[in-house]
Amino acid sequence: MRPETMVHITSGATTADRTFVFNGTAGAGDQLKLTRVGSGVIATITVDPTGHWTFDYRSVALPRV
Repeated sequence: MRPETMVHITSGATTADRTFVFNGTAGAGDQLKLTRVGSGVIATITVDPTGHWTFDYRSVALPRV
């Protein structure tokens, strides 16, 4: 098992888009936890056999800042 890795998105990045689909790669069968500041874990994802994962967060419209 690999050690836990934290990936942080840098503050200050901007977008007009208020809905998101996240995706990436990791070890096949690994479990990922996506967290949102102020909300905690928003998803637990199992990486597919090809090493790819995706999480559709379009059902949640983020507030305008």
